[in-house]
Amino acid sequence: MVITHSGRSLLLLASFLAASASAQMPTMPKGMGNMMMPDISKIGAGNAAGVLGYCMKNKLVGGDASSVANGLLKKPGVQGSKPYKAGLGGTLLSGGTSLPLANVGTEMKSKACGAVLKQAKHLL
Repeated sequence: MVITHSGRSLLLLASFLAASASAQMPTMPKGMGNMMMPDISKIGAGNAAGVLGYCMKNKLVGGDASSVANGLLKKPGVQGSKPYKAGLGGTLLSGGTSLPLANVGTEMKSKACGAVLKQAKHLL
């Protein structure tokens, strides 16, 4: 393809590149930027407890989050673990994927926190 300085050629090139990119790249959920939501069903007890701590500290989740987090902290090896510390810092780890919650919008943070709370109840 020859690129000229005419506006039409540049417009055609831009259209071609956009079509190619959209055909190859999946669209991301709104508010995720370049981040993918990890599979919450694979979150461990340590990270879930830490993320719930982060979520409560930032007022992103309520309800029984405190009692669920405390229940998880009673499990052996949870408190002080690397996944727990990562969760307290706002990083969700699950299924080999990590999501720093600081990198997503408030709505997505709230959804992630709610999903972690729901899954954490299954880990008790």
